[in-house]
Amino acid sequence: MKHKVMIVLNYVMGSVFIFAAVMQYNDPDMVGWIAMYGAAAAASLLYATGNYKKIVSAVVLVAALTWAALIFPEFFEGESFSFRTFSSVKMTNMEFETAREFGGLVIISLWMALTLIFPPASRE
Repeated sequence: MKHKVMIVLNYVMGSVFIFAAVMQYNDPDMVGWIAMYGAAAAASLLYATGNYKKIVSAVVLVAALTWAALIFPEFFEGESFSFRTFSSVKMTNMEFETAREFGGLVIISLWMALTLIFPPASRE
């Protein structure tokens, strides 16, 4: 049962990551974000389709954690760390942008960690 739930959740998260990648089309640093969200989507969909590779999830996890660590100091500057960060879909300032980017990297990291903790029973 746990395996079937993880398959469904990986389809959902793969779709979410694809949507996030598409939404980067107007971001000044879109290439990196499309690559990051695309890699997370690929790892999730590999899991869901039975083609799980532990190394893919691990590489995406390390990349997301590294990137998050690089922007972590900026996350606590100014108003980044507030509920107003997500009150609008517009980028009101760079502090909010950094907080949202950090949040995306945390979500990717947590999801990749879950795929490593709960791998499919019949695969790697």
